[in-house]
Amino acid sequence: MALQLISNPIGHKLSDSEITAVIIDDGTGEALVYTGFAHALADGDYVYIESNFDAYNGYKYVDSIAYDSFKIRNSANSDAIEFIQDADITYRVSVLNHG
Repeated sequence: MALQLISNPIGHKLSDSEITAVIIDDGTGEALVYTGFAHALADGDYVYIESNFDAYNGYKYVDSIAYDSFKIRNSANSDAIEFIQDADITYRVSVLNHG
């Protein structure tokens, strides 16, 4: 699955590596990204997601839950993204670009 970038948040660029994961229900009706390995993301990081579900796609704010899973939000102040359906996703980590 190739990513098609529309626009970057100011000061961010995408990493070169595409990572595959799945979105599952966290048990409370929120979408949980499960990587199956240590993702090394922290609260406040951003990822760019592509899937078959528009609600999951685009730049998402990371809420790290465990070493192998995180929730996604549209911004730091928004609610977690609602779970729609299990989905295979591809994501890239957004890194700060200060130059």
